[in-house]
Amino acid sequence: MKDNSFLRLNTTPWFPILLLLACVLHAIPVQAQVKVEVQEHQIAVSVNGKSFTALQKGTDAKKPYLSPLFTASGKRVTRGFPTESIAGEATDHPHQRGIWIGFEHISGTNLWENDPADPHPHTGTLQFQKIVETHDGDKAGGFTVAAQWLDRDGVAILDETLTLTFYAEPTDHRTFDVDLRLKAIKGATFEDSRDGIMAVVDNGDLVVLIGQHAEDNGLVHGVVLGQQHLQRPKRL
Repeated sequence: MKDNSFLRLNTTPWFPILLLLACVLHAIPVQAQVKVEVQEHQIAVSVNGKSFTALQKGTDAKKPYLSPLFTASGKRVTRGFPTESIAGEATDHPHQRGIWIGFEHISGTNLWENDPADPHPHTGTLQFQKIVETHDGDKAGGFTVAAQWLDRDGVAILDETLTLTFYAEPTDHRTFDVDLRLKAIKGATFEDSRDGIMAVVDNGDLVVLIGQHAEDNGLVHGVVLGQQHLQRPKRL
């Protein structure tokens, strides 16, 4: 009869070790797929270990803006100008930075074409105030920031609260939600204008196709982009 005592004596001590190892591995938290990092001049967002975008506080641009913006495959979507010089990109309209928010005519103030590099009369400022909160997440993460809209005399007319939520799934897409809330500090009138509230300037590789459901779809080096538009509200 074969003696298996050697086998028993050499394997039995491994059982509690393997069990302990399994418990330790199980206790390690899953790394967040959406990560928000606060830096001196920006709030950077990465998804699944890749850079997605960053909110620039924009003290030199008179407004905060998102730039750069990347697809899931790492293709850059937004233009670098005027902060970066990239061959082949357009260098007009310096107020068009990445994805930005503003309005062309509000109570006699231009809060759209307000870049210092391209002076226009009666321009105001969207002034970054503070970071309200940030959070990482396995499926979603994001942040909330506060800003003020200042008129041409530097007087605050609107309080802005902006919440951006970024999603990790589907992994071959990049998606985020925008929650923009404006509260009047003093009487303000949004006058007739073709420009506002949000826009994106691409790097020249975005082909825009207008669909039947007010949905824009673009193709950037084989990567499909999309943005959903709200219908213009009826005038009261």
